[in-house]
Amino acid sequence: MPSTIELPAGSSNPVWIIFFWSAPSPLFASQFLTTIGASALWCSIPEGTHYEVTSPADIPRLFSDCLEIWGDILIMNSYSGVFVLPGVEKIFGKLYFEWDGWYHWDPDYSRAPNVTSIEIPDLQMIYSLVIQNIPTLTLISLPKLEETWHGLSLLQRRNPPVGADFWSLRWANDFEFDGLFTSVNLDSLEDVTNRLEIGMASNATISLPRLNSTRSLFFWGALSSVSLPTLRRVGSEDSCSNGLTMAFENEPAISLEFPELRSINDHFEVRGNITRDVPTHPPITLPFTSLPLIKSIPTWFDVKSASRLNFSVLLEKVDSIHLSGNVETASFPALTYVKVVEVNADYAFDCQGLLERIQRVWSRMDVASKWFRFECHVPPPPRAWTGAGSSTAVLLVGFIVLFVLVKKGRRWMRRQLLQLDLGMDMDELPAYGYPENDPPPKYSPYDGEEWQSSR
Repeated sequence: MPSTIELPAGSSNPVWIIFFWSAPSPLFASQFLTTIGASALWCSIPEGTHYEVTSPADIPRLFSDCLEIWGDILIMNSYSGVFVLPGVEKIFGKLYFEWDGWYHWDPDYSRAPNVTSIEIPDLQMIYSLVIQNIPTLTLISLPKLEETWHGLSLLQRRNPPVGADFWSLRWANDFEFDGLFTSVNLDSLEDVTNRLEIGMASNATISLPRLNSTRSLFFWGALSSVSLPTLRRVGSEDSCSNGLTMAFENEPAISLEFPELRSINDHFEVRGNITRDVPTHPPITLPFTSLPLIKSIPTWFDVKSASRLNFSVLLEKVDSIHLSGNVETASFPALTYVKVVEVNADYAFDCQGLLERIQRVWSRMDVASKWFRFECHVPPPPRAWTGAGSSTAVLLVGFIVLFVLVKKGRRWMRRQLLQLDLGMDMDELPAYGYPENDPPPKYSPYDGEEWQSSR
């Protein structure tokens, strides 16, 4: 039967726990503990409590010689300076701050801790790390971190921008970045079990050279480039939030490539300035246009481009297609199944050509026609006045001007003739048309004789 020896290690928190398959002699136990030194040391606290770190001086007092920490670590608002936790390899708990800057977009930052960096150089595993708008933070460094059981949630929308280094991270349950980050180093990340969300506000570069799969992928913000050369799968069979969504606010336009993407279990949605627009050259074909290995998308395919876009996708089956913005041409040469197609283009788009293609697809589908819908809206082309049309317009305008001039001339002539007849200027007439010194004659008084009609 296994047995346990527990020996105090000089403080109220650390405990050495050694497991033996049989009860060792006291001499053997003493020699064994002397040999391994601190390599078996771990620190724990009672369930339902947490470590409170109020200043850098608390770190050696609480975590001296700890290789593993069992419990949550709460960094208090009074903390000031660098947070460096050397020697710790695993944290079975959450590292977070008393300061909560997640739900307050304009909070009182005077209460936030003055932490300038978070550095845990030997950490290999952590349950959860949560950082929310620390205004003095400039660096997050966990260079040996390989996995996080719950996730990493980093919100940093306050200056200065933060550098985040996770060189060794291979697996995470949830991974969320949002805000001002100068760089995010994720060169080893292979799988994210649930959500991978990255939003940048500082034209950062995202490179995930080894990422293989994630259940949900969401990128947004001002990203200068995105590289996903090995991504093969987005989604899983047991969840409905398995889509790929990207929304960009960047200038210049961004190029996207998914050369190995084979499976999307929900939707594909890309919005923003997707490809560079060069006005003096033909429109550039979108690099991801072929999505060469994607054959089916269960729900919707949605592209809204802020710049000129021409693309062709080798999709065979998708529930609905939505195109909007500055999409000039869209081709689906391999399509065999689609129910709904909606186009809201900002400029000229060949609605009739796409409709004919979709109607051929519908004619071969074994689906009731009541589920089919095709809508295509484009602004009317501007009217160009050319050739005979422009000549007619000029003549019409000239005739109207001549008519107005002739009418005004005749009115002026009548006025001049009337003035000659009266021998005075028309402007001198009173309101009722009689000279001021020549009033109308007075009527004769009534003489009592009644007027009788000549009848």
